[in-house]
Amino acid sequence: MGKYGSRTIESLIREWEHKQHWLTNKDYKEHHDSNTITVKKCAEELLDFLKKAYENSEVMHLPENERPILGIVVAGYSEGEFFPEIWRFIIPVENQISNQRPNQNNQPNFGASWFGLTDAVIRLHWGRDDAIIKILSDKFNVSEAEVLSLLAPAQYPVPFAVMPLQDAIEYAYYMINVTIGRYRFVIGPELCGGPIEIAAITPNGFNWISRKSWKLVKGE
Repeated sequence: MGKYGSRTIESLIREWEHKQHWLTNKDYKEHHDSNTITVKKCAEELLDFLKKAYENSEVMHLPENERPILGIVVAGYSEGEFFPEIWRFIIPVENQISNQRPNQNNQPNFGASWFGLTDAVIRLHWGRDDAIIKILSDKFNVSEAEVLSLLAPAQYPVPFAVMPLQDAIEYAYYMINVTIGRYRFVIGPELCGGPIEIAAITPNGFNWISRKSWKLVKGE
């Protein structure tokens, strides 16, 4: 979903940044009671704003089962924290945010998270299709957990915890291209394509690696 009625999602997020004073650290601290900026707080406030915008948009005139859904990921570093966070919410399905990579045994949970059109990535990384879990479970009358356990060795071992940033950037680019290729060559709508945008978020800030630019498309 790229818009609510006549408003793009980008436009709504820009409005939220302006109205709720999330444009800069200084702007936030001048207008909020808390002096500490957290990724979780950012995700919670954005969910609240976009949920209200959704409920006031034209999509509410559609039958409930035909209303589009919107998934948002909010990621980055909370003030004073060394490790990043990833929070996600889906409107109108979820009423609260969820932590996508919670700590395990009080240690950071390094790895890759993907959202949206994920079937090609899952097949490549996990060595299976999500649909096969239920198929095998029903066919052989075993639990889905047991099927997952049996298929676990098919997963590619990717050393995320020791992956240099440059490798992480190229891994993300590769996975996006896998998805683009899947929708280009497999029969069906071409749901993924176009220029790829990639950014790196580190404790030192946000940096664009690859970004689309505005330009005039001249006729022949």
